[in-house]
Amino acid sequence: MRQRRVERQEVELEAERRKKFRGTVRIRLEYLEFPRSESNKNIERLKLYIEYKGYYRLESRYYVPAVIDQQVLDDAIRASNTYYAVLLSDSQSQ
Repeated sequence: MRQRRVERQEVELEAERRKKFRGTVRIRLEYLEFPRSESNKNIERLKLYIEYKGYYRLESRYYVPAVIDQQVLDDAIRASNTYYAVLLSDSQSQ
């Protein structure tokens, strides 16, 4: 009985993910904007650490989930001289 409930929940979560998840992108860290807050010291420390040690960009465990405004995504795709379908097919083949 529990397993059926878990499987049903898993199917629901996967459907939700497919509905909302658009893909992954790699961006340069200097393009990220952080809201000003009490954690500015942590942000600066992280930037210095990454500058000194480097960072892994390809391993999914180092990915950072983010929400990107649809208009910003559309503008970035247009500026890259490509199409969303091409980007999606590239990300699914990796």
